Amino acid sequence: FNRMGGIVQDITERKLAEAKLHESLREKEALIKEVHHRVKNNLQVISSLLRLESGRSKDQVTKDVLLDMKGRIMSMALLHETIYRSGILAEVDMAAYLRNVGNQAIRSNEGIRGGVKLNMEFADVRLDIDQAIPCGLIVNELTSNCFKHAFTDRPQGVPADLFEQSRNSLGLQLVQDLVRQLEGKLEIVPGDGAHFEITFKAKLHRSAAS
Repeated sequence: FNRMGGIVQDITERKLAEAKLHESLREKEALIKEVHHRVKNNLQVISSLLRLESGRSKDQVTKDVLLDMKGRIMSMALLHETIYRSGILAEVDMAAYLRNVGNQAIRSNEGIRGGVKLNMEFADVRLDIDQAIPCGLIVNELTSNCFKHAFTDRPQGVPADLFEQSRNSLGLQLVQDLVRQLEGKLEIVPGDGAHFEITFKAKLHRSAAS
């Protein structure tokens, strides 16, 4: 006669442990999202205070400094908003984030140069937050700098030694510091207009579309 054997194992405890682990992960993700949301709100409050203080100041230099600080803080606030809205905590959708940074720069400087449109093209690139923050600040600085210095009677374009000539410019010094933070390389391409190229190694993989 034939014999049939089998093993009966109670996996109830394992299932319960897995369910408890998944629930704990969901709670932690929800908490991290809430932290990003609150940080964004706090940064927006600081930005609003700087805007109000700028409006009260009668000194143009002081007004400009406060508005520059406001733009930098808003670029960081937008990063936390992007993470919160996407729900993806491990990496940042750079297309969505930098598009928001560019649009914010337009809104902040529309009184300087009205009617300017910003054309943005992005590949599908995602970075971790440590690299996303410097990228957002760089885009904010260079975009704001264009509003301040473009569309003048001077010849268009920038000299190749721009950064050597602008040692007193906090914004351009900040750009250089941020590029070093990314362990990247910054090049100014000669020619009409202003063409900046920044290359660095991404910590997260790029999709096939990049």
